[in-house]
Amino acid sequence: MTRRTTKVSLSLESSAWEIAEREAGLAGMSPSAWISKACRDKAIRDFRPVMKPVAEADAAAEYEAEQAAAEAAEATRRDKGAA
Repeated sequence: MTRRTTKVSLSLESSAWEIAEREAGLAGMSPSAWISKACRDKAIRDFRPVMKPVAEADAAAEYEAEQAAAEAAEATRRDKGAA
């Protein structure tokens, strides 16, 4: 899969660049591709909220209730407008 890229300039600690070069070589990747992957992996691992199955079910039920209430309010509004 080809990803769209953006050219940027970064300042890294020398040791971070050495790690990136070494690990990229071991993975058969360019340092840029390895750093991109490392950033994506870190963001997914550390910054996405983890929802537990119970929380997901509760959130889905809450969403469905809100949608049903909104649809009922819309139907009531339409019925009043038609009368």
